[in-house]
This record gives sequence, structure tokens and C-alpha cells, in this order.
Amino acid sequence: MKKYSIYIYTAFLLPILLNAQLTVNNTLTPQQLVQTILTGANSDVIVSNVIYTGAPNALGRFNGANSNIGLSSGIVMSTGSIFNAAGANNDEASSTEFGRPGYNLLNPLARGATNDACILEFDFEAKHPLVEFTFVFGSEEYLEYVNTEYNDVFGFFVSGPGISGQRNIALVPETNTPITINTINDIANGTYFVNNNGGATVEYDGFTKPLTARIQVTPCVKYHIILAIADVADDKLDSGVFLEANSFASPSIKINRQVDTGVNDSTMYEGCSDSKFILTRTGSIYLSYPVNLQFTGTAINGTDYQSIQLSTSFPSGTNTLEIPINSIFDGIEEPIESITLVYTEISCPDNIIKQKTIYIQDPPPINVTVSRDTTVLCPNLLIPATALATGGIENTHTYTWSPIGLTGNIVNLPTIKTQTYTVTATDKCKAQFATADIRISLNYISININASNDQKICKNDSVYIWGKATGGRGGLITSWSDNLGLKDSVWVRPPQTYTYYYTAKDSCNVILQEPIVINVEEIKADFTTTYIDNNVISFTNQSSSNAVSYSWKFGNGDSTMVRDPTETFKDTGLVENCLIVTSVIGCKDTNCKDIRIYPPYKFWLPNTFTPNSDLLNDNFKGYGEGYTQTNMDIYNRWGEQVFSTNQMDKFWDGSYKNKDLPIGVYYYKVVNTTPANKIKYHQGNINLIR
Repeated sequence: MKKYSIYIYTAFLLPILLNAQLTVNNTLTPQQLVQTILTGANSDVIVSNVIYTGAPNALGRFNGANSNIGLSSGIVMSTGSIFNAAGANNDEASSTEFGRPGYNLLNPLARGATNDACILEFDFEAKHPLVEFTFVFGSEEYLEYVNTEYNDVFGFFVSGPGISGQRNIALVPETNTPITINTINDIANGTYFVNNNGGATVEYDGFTKPLTARIQVTPCVKYHIILAIADVADDKLDSGVFLEANSFASPSIKINRQVDTGVNDSTMYEGCSDSKFILTRTGSIYLSYPVNLQFTGTAINGTDYQSIQLSTSFPSGTNTLEIPINSIFDGIEEPIESITLVYTEISCPDNIIKQKTIYIQDPPPINVTVSRDTTVLCPNLLIPATALATGGIENTHTYTWSPIGLTGNIVNLPTIKTQTYTVTATDKCKAQFATADIRISLNYISININASNDQKICKNDSVYIWGKATGGRGGLITSWSDNLGLKDSVWVRPPQTYTYYYTAKDSCNVILQEPIVINVEEIKADFTTTYIDNNVISFTNQSSSNAVSYSWKFGNGDSTMVRDPTETFKDTGLVENCLIVTSVIGCKDTNCKDIRIYPPYKFWLPNTFTPNSDLLNDNFKGYGEGYTQTNMDIYNRWGEQVFSTNQMDKFWDGSYKNKDLPIGVYYYKVVNTTPANKIKYHQGNINLIR
């Protein structure tokens, strides 16, 4: 069972006015509603024999300007009281039950029995072959009763010549499906649906967007239309259909023209593209509206103006269609041509031929003059030049100067070299152009500098550089950078790679500089050594990468040019070894290092010592040469370590933990390392005697 509320209205109720809401009233008769509201001042449709069947409060007029219903005003028909339609949406079951019968034409559309039908019908004759009007369908059945038996329905049934039976034109767009609660909602055809839950201006829980009903008819022949709406399955929860004011019409088209650039409002210049025909339609704008056009006149479609399609249409949502005329400039002198847009509107008693003409006239030729040629004595000046164009579209001329890309009729031309500049003048339509040349001659001999080449030197060396300048205008002033003076040649000693500049300046204030790069090369000698044996040394070169030759001077008097030599020495002790390296350009560096040469390995240990403080044989230590590291460990007979050292000059005094050890035999282990990292092992017994 549906939830609902009962509202009772009597015939004397006044209009309800709410700020920013849908408003309704029932002060007009059905005939007034049809003739003054629905058709209004539309003279293309004549209505008669208006008949209304339904409750008094089920039919009236509405004002939706301050609501979201989508229509500004018109007629409202309801299955309940029209006053229930006014917002806000604060009653989920707004309803009035009149207890009236349904309507047989609606039953098949709803697939159920109908109740509380509201029916408005009348005859009409249209002047043109199309009749249309705009509407919105809303209901309290949304959204709870979608796809149930409570499928409230409405229909617009048209009958007459050429129509079989009574044709319903209240259809889901682009289909033959009747509009009901179940065919347009938040699920089905949702593009056309507005969910009004919580809406502030309309009571109905949901409604369609503005839709258009349309039918082809024979002009000046009488037809009959029945507008009907009803509840389905019960008589509860109101539904309503809103018919837009002045929308019941037989659309017609008006033609106008617009010429923005031309002789007058009907004549355009050839080559311009800012003229157009403007078609305006009456009636609904919610659907596109096709039109077939015809172009006549002396101008040829596609030859004298860009091709225009003869079949086009008004886009949905607008009542204006613009057809641009883009005339084609052919440069041929010819008489005035015409383009006539002809639209034949089917009408009665006779068809109406509507037409407008736009004329195409050759524009006056464009001419341009420019300042005189000129000669200048100095470069890098800016010479003012003026261009003046006549003809074409006056007061719309534009100027472009090549090859520099400047624009405007007054420019400053550079004098880098002798140059011919071309100014191109065109007008707003850009269909034709004219050119003129101006030559700026430069009577000037460029400055030329002959100077030293870039050079390479070794660090701390000096080098001679020079420069000589010719040409220019007037006396040349030359100078060196870094305050080196005004002479043409100088000696320099840069601490690192450096660039010097030789500069020449003439009376035209032209300055020319010539760079001279002095590349300063630094070379570094370095090496490392590795012992192969006590007196055999391997030398590894670590010099800078720019070294290309190597000279070794060894402390034993030998020498070699090998990059990484190995040398055997006879004498022992410190000897000086030197490396001299040379670069490609002859830069040198020397590095000398002292290296110790060791004798052959020798080592001896005593087998007895007497630590009794008599200064004779009081300590135990090893004696030898030819090694660089030592490690000695001494153990008692039980394997306990009693002494350890890695110092070559340290000895054992026969004590352990600051106590003298008893007489006995002790065990020693000695490990020595030679300069070449060779390991020498020694072990044995030592007698401690006191």
C-alpha cells in the first residue's frame, strides 16, 4: 500500500506565491489557457473547439521562472491538485484523490487501469508542415515506485489527415516508447531525468528535462489533439505535465544578412570572410531543426565563395543558424557578383519564398610606397623608414618588413650590411597585397685584425704576442686587455691558461676583438717504489698524463729511459734516485727521493744468557741485518708465554710479571720480515742461568 496525504482544495483558492519557487493558479478557463498561454501570439497555429474533462483544480497555469522545472511559464495538468506541485520537496507522498475515472487511450500505454484522468483537447490548423511544443513530466511516484504497477502516464494524441488513428507524440526522444514513470527515471533514459529529492522549488520528487513533441501535418488542414494524464493502478501520489507557454507552434524561419567589411550592409569585398546569412527559427529549441537551402545569383558556390552545404540544420539549444560567406579572391577584374540565399517555406495558402542577397565587389587594388633608398657611412645604425598603403580596405592596412620580420608602417632598419628590405602591405581581409623595396647601402670597410695564433707554453715561461688592425673609418685605436698597453706586440707570462684580447675601435664606434689563447702546460714528476729484494727496487711512474718521455738517474750511477724500471743496487744505505719527465712541447719536471738499500739477510741468536746483573750477557735478544720487522715470543716448559715483543731493540731480561724466572730451558720463536715482505722463521731453546 502506498503512503499518501490527502489535500482538499475548493474553487475559491487564490494563487499560491512563494519566493524562488514554482507558482500555480487556476484563474483562466481551459480556452484561455490554450489560446492565450499555450499558443499565445503565434499566428501560425489556429486553435478551436477547446474541451476540458477533469477536476477543476487539475488544470491551470504555472510560473517556473524561479524554479528548477526548466520552463519559465505555461500550462500545468495534474492527476491531483495543481497546487500540490509548488515546492519545496518536503512531502514524500503529496497527493489529492478526486475519485474520477481514467482514460481509455492511456491504459495501453501504462499497461494498466488509469484513474483521475485530466484531459485537454482541441482542434488546430497549422500554417506550416510541422507542429511542435515543449513539455516536462513530473511525479511524486519517483523514485520509490519506479518499475512497479504504479506507472503514472500521459500522452499527446493527434488525429487527422494523413494520420492513422490517434498517434501519441509524447515519446522518449529518438524512440517510439511512450513516456511514463517506468520509461524515464534515474535508471532508464536517465539523460532526460532530474532527481528532485530535497529540491527547494518544486514538490515532485522527480521530473524530466524539457522535451519536445513534434508531428508533421498538412498545412491549413484541421487536426485534433488530446492532451491527457492519469494515475495508474490507484488514484494516489500526484503526477503532472507542464506545457511551455507559446511553444505550441508551427515553426517558421526568418533570413537576415550581415556584412562587416564592405561597401555597405549588403555588399562585401571579394576575399573577405566576415559576412554571413543569419537564419532565425521560431518554436522549440530543444531539438535540432533541419533546413534545405538554395543559393542563386551570379556568384558560383565553391568558385567565387567557399562551398556551402545546401542541407543543414539548427543545432539543438539555439534558435539561430549562421551561414558564413567566405568570398574567394581571384585577382580578376569583374563586375559585381551576387549570392542569394533562397529558403522555400511550405505554407498555406501558398508556399513562402524567403531570400536575402549579399553582393561581392572587387576591392580597390592595394598600393604601397616606401621611403627613398639611402646610403650610410657607419654600420649598426637604425635608419627610420616609412611605408604608406592605399586602396584595399581603408584604415585596416598592416605592414610586414622582410627579411627582419618587423611590423608597422614606421620602423627602424638596421645597417649591418648593404641590404634591400621589402615591405608587404595587406588589409583586414588579407586577400591581396602590395610590396615595395628600400635599399640601405653601407659605405664602410670592415675592421680586420691579424694577430698571433693561439700558443702553448710551459708554466713560468714567457711568450710574445702581437696584433695588427686595418680598415674601419677614421683612425683606429688599438689596445690589449689586462692593461697591457697600446703597443701592437707584448710579452706575457700567464700563471695558467688565459685568453688575451686585442681590441680595435674606429670613429663609427665599431669595436672588434681578437682573442689569443695562451695554453699554459704544467707537468709533474712522481713515482713510487717496491722492494723486489733487499737491494732490488721496482720503480712505478706516477707522473702527470701529459708526460711523454722519462729519464731516471739512480743513486748507483745508472740511468734509463724506461717508464717503469727495476734496479739492483750494490751499496747499502740511503741513496737518492731522480725522475725527469718531459711533455710534448718540452715542459720538464724533476722529482728525487731517498731510498734505503738493505744488505743481505743475516740473523743470530745465543743459546744461553745469565741475567745476574753483572753486565755480562744479562739479556736475550737476536742480532742481524737485512730485515725491517721482527716479532719474538718466549715460552716456559709448560707452554706459557713469558715474553713477547715486536720491537727490534727490545730484549728479555729473564723476568715475567716483574719477577725473576728460575734457571731452566725456555723456548723461543722469532719471525722477521724483509723489505720485500719475505718471512724468515727462527725457533729453538735458550738456557737461563743465574
